[in-house]
This record gives sequence, C-alpha cells and structure tokens, in this order.
Amino acid sequence: MPLSSSFLTVVPVTVADGQDISTRIPIEAKKYVPLPLSDVTLDWTELEPMQDDATQVREVLLAAIENRALSEYRGLLDQIGMTGEPAEIEAFSLVRALWKQSDSTLAIIDIGAKTAKLYIVRNGTLERIHRVAAGGERIARVAELLGVNFGDAEELKRNYQKDSPHAKDIYKAMSSVIAGPLQEFARLMSRYEARLGSPIGRVVCTGGVTHSPYFVPYTKDLLAREIIDVANPFSRVAYPAFMEDTLSGLGPTFAVALGAALQQFQDEG
Repeated sequence: MPLSSSFLTVVPVTVADGQDISTRIPIEAKKYVPLPLSDVTLDWTELEPMQDDATQVREVLLAAIENRALSEYRGLLDQIGMTGEPAEIEAFSLVRALWKQSDSTLAIIDIGAKTAKLYIVRNGTLERIHRVAAGGERIARVAELLGVNFGDAEELKRNYQKDSPHAKDIYKAMSSVIAGPLQEFARLMSRYEARLGSPIGRVVCTGGVTHSPYFVPYTKDLLAREIIDVANPFSRVAYPAFMEDTLSGLGPTFAVALGAALQQFQDEG
C-alpha cells in the first residue's frame, strides 16, 4: 500500500500503572488520524523505551490505511489471482528489504517521485518516519528545461555520467531539490541519536535518484556521515552471477517490491 493512502506516526501514550495500553489506542488515534476511525483500518505496536524514558509515557507506532484504498487494492489483487495476499504499507516492505541481522539501528532515506522520506529502524522495528514534499519528479521537471521531454529527462537524471552533456545542469537540479530534505533528515537523525545515546549504525539510500554519480558524495557531505550505502535488496535473495550488475542497478528502484515479496517467507519462517 502506498504511503499516500496511509498514515504512519509515532504517538506518546500516557498509561497509568497496571492499565492495559490497548484501551488507550482508540482514544489517542482520534487525535492524530485525519479521518474518522470508522474509515480506516488501524494497527499499532508499542516501541521499545529509549534510555531516558522513566515516565508513564510510552511510544506507539500508529498505522492506518484508508478502507476505500484498501478495498481498491484488494480488488486489484483479486483480478490478478492474488486473492488473500496480506496488505501492508510500503514502509514496512522497505524495512524488510534493507534490514540486516547485524544491524542495531538503521536509517533509510527514500527519495521517491514526489516525496522524500526518512525511516529510522531499531531492532527491526520502524520507530520514526518523516516526509518532505520533494522528490525525483521535480528533478526531472527541472531537467526538461534542457529541451528534452519528461521521459528523456527522467532517463538523463538516472543514467548521466560526470562527463555527460548537461551533467552540471542535472547536478544543480538534483541538489536544489534534495538539499532541504537531506538537511532536515540530518537534524532528525542527530536528535534521535542524542536521545538514544548511541549513533545510528547504517544509512541506506533508495529511489531512482541514487543512480546519479553525484548522489552518494553529495549526501555524505550534507549528512556529515562517512558511510552511506545505496540500497541493494537483492543481496537478500539468490540469483545467477551474470545478473550481478543488472540487479545492483535495479536495487534502489525495486526495494519496496522485493520487500513485499519477502513477506511470505518471513511469515512462513
């Protein structure tokens, strides 16, 4: 399920001694979910406490999907013979694709077509999500000013090299779109690390714009972090060796799809 049809946030819940936290969820959800609860399918999970949490306030990851959108997607699945397949919000598919057993904390920066998202994951559980309305589509729109159509501009954005014609113009377009989101994400990660009391272990970037030869060094500079990985979700599955280069290039684009496909194996395991 796309994030645009969903609602994800972390909410503080005050619980008295001995009180079942589940009784508080509908009450708190009404304060945050921008639709009547009767119009959404609601789920939640309680997050592990941070090191400085010694109060009765507990944090809950709240997830809601519009019933209308859920019905439409299930209808689509029925039409292609995938009856009964579970639905989940794309963020959880992405986490499944990119999380490693060796991770303790992970930050995922997803530069989508219309929005840039930051996900912070601890012990395999999504704990923070932040969205900014800026994405790869705006970069391609700027690239259109070079006199090419949108499709060709999209291809230029993904595959140009440093010595390609208009490379500097495309770099300027990319930096003008993603600088703000990356700076905001850097502040949010630093704030999370200060509260957690330890650094985030890995930062992984995904989305079509990560194919740009400038993206990783530019992101390292803005985030002030030495290690920035580009998503390689296909490392989770077996494939013929001759497909290595092809799949490594497709990884940032297909991370959500692969994570969704892996759900069945996770459930069976």
